Amino acid sequence: MTDKQNKKTISLQVIFSKDFNVTHTKEYLRPNIKGTGWWTLNMDKIAKSNANYWVFILYSFEKKSNDFIILKPQELLKIFESLEKKDSVIHCYMTVTNKNKAFETRGMSKADMQLLFDNKLICPQRDLTNYLNNWAPIISALR
Repeated sequence: MTDKQNKKTISLQVIFSKDFNVTHTKEYLRPNIKGTGWWTLNMDKIAKSNANYWVFILYSFEKKSNDFIILKPQELLKIFESLEKKDSVIHCYMTVTNKNKAFETRGMSKADMQLLFDNKLICPQRDLTNYLNNWAPIISALR
């Protein structure tokens, strides 16, 4: 991406996922979810990424809309580290709720998922809401 004068640039790694809410989420949880994406990520690729930001696109099949998780690769690595995900290849689920909150939900129990949707689960290392549709750092970098 560049600014209007083509003087400032920023690089993005953009990754899309189809909506796995319909096929992989328990039916009783679906009304709470806007969309869920599933990615298989190589930790070494993230660590060595030349991109300034990674943009994860979550498509909502039901709502026919997109949400974006936008973060620096170093921030993504910190999230995985805090969740004790240390394998060289990570399976990642990013879920956006109907309350416009975002979480990394891979490996969560059904009970914890329900607590999450009831706003009773306190798990800040899974919370991606600050990165949800937050284009401000990119816009700021191009000003």
